[in-house]
Amino acid sequence: MAYSPKRGGPGQLIINEDASIGALLHEYTHYLDDMNKGFPGMSYHFQTMNRVKMELNAYMREIKIADELGQNDIANALFENYVRERQTLTSHLK
Repeated sequence: MAYSPKRGGPGQLIINEDASIGALLHEYTHYLDDMNKGFPGMSYHFQTMNRVKMELNAYMREIKIADELGQNDIANALFENYVRERQTLTSHLK
């Protein structure tokens, strides 16, 4: 699953046929964030802090739903996934 941004217009949402609703929501959130930024293109998305913020927004949206459904184990796992992804994205900054 992925959202691939495009400068000046909507990017491409790559969907796995076995994707969960949470995964779809996560990638859709990336699309919404991209749209709200005016579809700035890949150069924007390759900036580490922009990526970290977009990932945080997408994960928090999933976590909120899991919390509302009383799925604390899933919410915790999603937060751990975010922390690992943030570490990967920022490891080159050290």
